[in-house]
Amino acid sequence: MRTLNEGVRALLELIALVSLGYWGWNLDCPLLVRLAAAAFAPMIAATAWAIWVAPKSTSRLDDPFRLGIEVIVFTGATLGLLSTGRRFLGLLFGMIAVGNLIAMAILGQR
Repeated sequence: MRTLNEGVRALLELIALVSLGYWGWNLDCPLLVRLAAAAFAPMIAATAWAIWVAPKSTSRLDDPFRLGIEVIVFTGATLGLLSTGRRFLGLLFGMIAVGNLIAMAILGQR
């Protein structure tokens, strides 16, 4: 069960980055702003994750701060999907992310 939960977690991380890029690309802005948002939103999220959340990071935060970064990234991805009209995907992603965070706590993976 722990391995399955870790796999779901890795998939959620990748989907969050794609969702943030999708959100940036679909902004109602000039092309240059859309390109920048599509590139920088996932880049900022991935950098924050790599520095403060990743298991092998040398500067990994302890909870509740690490949980805060996770919630910010997953909430941003959820809101990004919702704001682009992908309501079903946004709600599904958000529910799976919450379930995964709860499962991580129950299974001692925090």
